[in-house]
Amino acid sequence: MLRYAVTTLLPKPPQLPSPDELASQLRAVLTDWAEVQWCASTGSTNTDLLQAVKAGAPAPRLLGTHLQEQGRGRAGRSFQAGAGDALMFSCAFATSLPLMALPTLSVAFGLAATDILAANVITPDALSMKWPNDIQWHGAKLAGLLTEAAPARSGAHPHDSSGVRQIVIGMGMNLRGADRLSHDLGRAVADWACTGSAAPIHSIVAGLARAWQETVAWAERTWKSAHGLAGLASRHARRDALRGQPISVQDQGEELYRGIAAGIDDFGHLLVDTPAGRTRVVAGDISVRPRAAAPRTSGR
Repeated sequence: MLRYAVTTLLPKPPQLPSPDELASQLRAVLTDWAEVQWCASTGSTNTDLLQAVKAGAPAPRLLGTHLQEQGRGRAGRSFQAGAGDALMFSCAFATSLPLMALPTLSVAFGLAATDILAANVITPDALSMKWPNDIQWHGAKLAGLLTEAAPARSGAHPHDSSGVRQIVIGMGMNLRGADRLSHDLGRAVADWACTGSAAPIHSIVAGLARAWQETVAWAERTWKSAHGLAGLASRHARRDALRGQPISVQDQGEELYRGIAAGIDDFGHLLVDTPAGRTRVVAGDISVRPRAAAPRTSGR
């Protein structure tokens, strides 16, 4: 049975300030950032920042928009929302982390974002994260993240494992319209209005940006190629939306594994207990499968 969005608690959906006002509010908080911009419309904030840092623009930097005309999600999916219906922004950071750490860092970014959002709602336990980094409200998707990397030096090979590179993390979070989205998509969708939060939009964005900045610094101190990020699995356990659930792991529509979700390891790999044993999943689409009904027993 389709579960629709949680009933809105606020008297009306949150409204984005004007692009100029929001940019001004964020610059007043992120005073040490190289650049903070918010525009009325663009193709994709992730694409724009990737192009900027490839051209040598300094980091950290933030770019947000009221409307994305060519928004992108994981696996090349499009992300579309009406102007002002979603919170859409990206941040770029310079890092010395190797490319092999990027999937791990992507999970860490999702956890940091979930914790920041939870700190701004009355019922923080209602927020969880579906691997690798979809944020849910009472099991309905609220936000998604996309992490990408670019070489810092013009002309550098994209798979160069040495030196400083740039990473871009983008987020799209529904602000309003969850009921319509749930109906159109045929699955449960949440929006920020569902949470009842009265936190100003600029404080949410600034909190997320700072949390991601701190996550990069933590990963640079902690990352070990043989062990991943120490403590990542235990942090994830507090927000895990999948643990103990029967799931299907798919890639391009083909089922790879079926089993019970068993958390993650410190590399951010999803652990799945299958009939053949425990499997580590690096990438894939996850769907939660309904549990088989218990067999009926006779009343005699």
